[in-house]
Amino acid sequence: MARTLLDETYVETRPGKLIGIRHLWAGTRRTLVVLTRNEGESVAGHCFLEGAERPIIDGPTAGWVLAAIEDSFEALLLARCERQLADVDECD
Repeated sequence: MARTLLDETYVETRPGKLIGIRHLWAGTRRTLVVLTRNEGESVAGHCFLEGAERPIIDGPTAGWVLAAIEDSFEALLLARCERQLADVDECD
């Protein structure tokens, strides 16, 4: 599977570009994040979500990018939970 994900159609894999592969958890979902080095020495985090969505978050370091992705996932989960609670309140 890793070799398929590193296919050039998904991620730029020229020597020196790929710097890491991580799995991040949001609730019960696990998301693959591929970290690559940009030309200006910044880092891009390619998120492999369900379907064809592959958002990319750029930042100065790999740690910064991973933290930003985790924060985004937590915010999305919180928004989803609040929406579900609001839907339940409307039914009462």
